Amino acid sequence: MHLFTIVIDENIEDFQTRLNSQIQSLVDDGIGIEEKIEFDKPFYILKYGIDIEHLNDYPIVDIVNIFRYCIANTVFEYIKYYKEPQLINKILNYDYYYFDIDERSKIEERIDSYMKNESYVDILQNESQKRITKMFIDYLKNNSVININGFITFRLKEYVLGLQEIVDRAVESFLMDQEYNEFIKLLRYFVDIQEPKYEVLNILFEEDERYQLYDEFGNVINNEYLNIIEAELDASINHDDLLISSLITIAPNEIYIHKIDNLKNMDLIQTISKIFQDRIILCDNCQWCRIHTNIKKE
Repeated sequence: MHLFTIVIDENIEDFQTRLNSQIQSLVDDGIGIEEKIEFDKPFYILKYGIDIEHLNDYPIVDIVNIFRYCIANTVFEYIKYYKEPQLINKILNYDYYYFDIDERSKIEERIDSYMKNESYVDILQNESQKRITKMFIDYLKNNSVININGFITFRLKEYVLGLQEIVDRAVESFLMDQEYNEFIKLLRYFVDIQEPKYEVLNILFEEDERYQLYDEFGNVINNEYLNIIEAELDASINHDDLLISSLITIAPNEIYIHKIDNLKNMDLIQTISKIFQDRIILCDNCQWCRIHTNIKKE
């Protein structure tokens, strides 16, 4: 008795292995499962049925329902492991063909990371395994033949749009990082060509996340350099941007950063470190910061 026909174009052995794993419980119960494979280039046609003489007292309707559920799960896994990477590849080839091999590799790494990240999986929430599997089951209730490529094209449009959004976000993130890195290189160049206003600079972060700058002798830096910087910058600029601008203008050869635990925005330290690289020394409760913290308290 014929039940279902699946039409696929590749990885037939893996599909069979996955389906056999799904229906193993039926086989173990003595249900006679029949499989026939045909090849009509470029498609493999897998036909499945049951031997009605070997039902082991199971109602036929129950066997059909179980088999339908097994096929739905197998098709979902097949799409997830084989078709999804191809769909992503197709989007990249069509929409973002202009990236070179190295750039594309970095974008693909981001896509892979996003697909494993719960916050990005939410993009596909409406097309979750449960929902897509139910779509397969419902389809197989009224149809005995399923062409996987056709099903993706005509019935999983929202799922494909979800993949498109993830690819778009990965590309956008890559471009933003690329622009950021170019900007950091430019700032690094400005620092390198300037004569240091101070050889050594100490940054002391206070408990309210504000900071104070000191020279190598422990004197507060509160002079014309900082006044000029603050006057030239937009009134809406925040303290983090003001600090970075001050450091670039002063261009010290060594920067000691103290009381970093008082700082919540660690991105600021990462940015400073990228600009000044080996000029940065992070303090670990050194004598200098202990002395100056006590002086401020007094």
